Amino acid sequence: YMGTVKRIIETLVHIAMSCDYSDFSAVEPPAVYYNRSSYMVTKRGNKVSKQSILCGSDLIGVEGKTIIEGGAMIRGEMNVTIGSYCIIGQRAVIKSPEQRVTRGGIGYIPVTIQDHVIIESDSIVEAATIGSYVHIGKNCIIGKRCVISPCCRILDNCILAPNTVVPPHSVYAGAPGVMVDRLDESWQQQCIELTKTFYQQFQSTTAQKPVT
Repeated sequence: YMGTVKRIIETLVHIAMSCDYSDFSAVEPPAVYYNRSSYMVTKRGNKVSKQSILCGSDLIGVEGKTIIEGGAMIRGEMNVTIGSYCIIGQRAVIKSPEQRVTRGGIGYIPVTIQDHVIIESDSIVEAATIGSYVHIGKNCIIGKRCVISPCCRILDNCILAPNTVVPPHSVYAGAPGVMVDRLDESWQQQCIELTKTFYQQFQSTTAQKPVT
C-alpha cells in the first residue's frame, strides 16, 4: 500500500512537471485502498491515520478532504491551520515555529497551510505560512518562520534556512535551498488536479473488495 501511494504521487507530479494540463485527463492512476480500521474519516472528509500523532489537537484545524498518513506528527503549540485537499505524508512533521519574545523568553507563532499542499514523507516543516498549490518533496527541512508563497515546489532533500521567503512560482533545491527554476502558469491547475485525483483514489477497502 505505501509503495503504491509513493508511485501514484511520483506519477502525478511527473505529469504536472512535464506535460500540459490536458494530459491529466488521459491518466487514471489505480486506486489506493487503505484499511478502514486504520483511518478516521471526519465529517469534513478528512482521512486521518490512527498512527498519526496530533499534539494539542484543540489548536489544530483542518478544513476538509485532507489526508494525514501514518507516522505524521502535527504539533500545535500555537494554532495550526491546514486547508483543503492537502496531503501530509508518512512521518512528516509540522510544528509551530519558535520565536524569541521580550526578556529572552521563547514563544510560538501560528502555522497556516493553505489549500492543495503536498508535504511528502520525512519532511520537517516549521514554516509560518505555506501558500496554496505548493509541493514539498521528501526529506526536506523547512526552517523556522519560513514563508512559502503560492505555486512553489521544494525538491527532495532541500533545506530552507530560517526566515526564508520563497517567491511565487519558484522551484527551490539544495542545502541551503536556493532557487533553481520557475514554474509556469499552469502549475496551479495541475496542482489542484493532482491533489483532487489523489484524494479520490485514496479509498477505504469497503469501497471495493479488500486487496491482499
